[in-house]
Amino acid sequence: MTPHGRNRMKIFSYSSALNLCYAILFGRTVSSKTPKCCTGRFLMNLWAIFCLLVLSSYTANLAAVMVGDKTFEELSGIHDPKLHHPSQGFRFGTVWESSAEEYIKKSFPEMHEYMRRYNVPTTPDGVTMLKTEPAKLNAFIMDKSLLDYEVSIDSDCKLLTVGKPFAIEGYGIGLPQNSPLTSNVSEFISRYKSSGFIDLLHDKWYKMVPCGKRVFAVTETLQMGIYHFSGLFVLLCIGLSGSLLTSLGEHVFYRLVLPRIRRKKKFNYWLHTSQKIHRALNMGTEERKSQQLKLEQRCEPQPRSAPAAAQPWSALRKEERRVRFQLDRARPEAEGSPRHPGNGRPPQPLDRAASENELRELEEKIQEMREQLRAALLRKSELVSVLGTTKGGRPLPAPLATEEDRDER
Repeated sequence: MTPHGRNRMKIFSYSSALNLCYAILFGRTVSSKTPKCCTGRFLMNLWAIFCLLVLSSYTANLAAVMVGDKTFEELSGIHDPKLHHPSQGFRFGTVWESSAEEYIKKSFPEMHEYMRRYNVPTTPDGVTMLKTEPAKLNAFIMDKSLLDYEVSIDSDCKLLTVGKPFAIEGYGIGLPQNSPLTSNVSEFISRYKSSGFIDLLHDKWYKMVPCGKRVFAVTETLQMGIYHFSGLFVLLCIGLSGSLLTSLGEHVFYRLVLPRIRRKKKFNYWLHTSQKIHRALNMGTEERKSQQLKLEQRCEPQPRSAPAAAQPWSALRKEERRVRFQLDRARPEAEGSPRHPGNGRPPQPLDRAASENELRELEEKIQEMREQLRAALLRKSELVSVLGTTKGGRPLPAPLATEEDRDER
């Protein structure tokens, strides 16, 4: 994207921008380059703010939906505005031709006109529509006694009665006209009600399971399961499939499309998209051969190269500055016979001027070493004369001197 497009160490290219975007999005501290211009830095900061808001809102919504609270539809009763002015998607109903429907039809005709499409034939059908996933009904209106019984036998504890009863009516027992049992039944019902026996029967049949004795809460906590993470695995499979398709597309492009573009000699400028494609299209025959040769040489083991001609001591590399000692006595060689150096190296012609320079440098180095050795021996003799003996009582060894020092003395 710049005039110096091939300087990958310093130029902030398209791939560098993608790498930085991925690092900011997933919060990974990877090795990435920074934008050089003010516009690029502004866009990177804007992208960072966008990623922060998206990830934080996604995490908050995920926690609220999956681990948060599931709220029941709060209704205050038959006069609740949600029933008289229902919003789109809010469904409620009752049983066909029941006393509840007759009461709503007379008292609230508009509400009856809306709920008529959601009415059911029986009470169990309405309860089933409340418990389905997703729920087909949001509220069901029926007699309080029947609803209390359905709530008490609900094993999943998903049902809840809300609001106060309306149109309170009593239950009776039907008998034939002028029946002799009328007075006796009425007397026993009045006696049972005053003694509390009817309340005992109500508790026996309406509170026979834990749901009948619980304190009904408005909220119910959900738990996060493996089902909630299924989207991550789907995303992983999609990414894997996309990478395989991308790899297949690269092979098809380099095998089929790239040779055709090279033959037509059109659209040869690809530096703004990919430097590899641009180099492959604009590389000459000689460059391709040299690159192939370099690859072959890199794969094959390198043979040991022969040493160069004799060079001065200062011009040699550090690895070649080694002094080799010949322990065997030199054998006389015939004149004109080739010289065979050690280590199996081939014979080399001698350069007299170079050899003399090297010999002169070696003599200078030897002279410097002799002076250093002489100074060290003098210092040692001074220390011996001062100390005299060691801590163990043994005398220190006498200082040594070279033959040249003895001759000078």
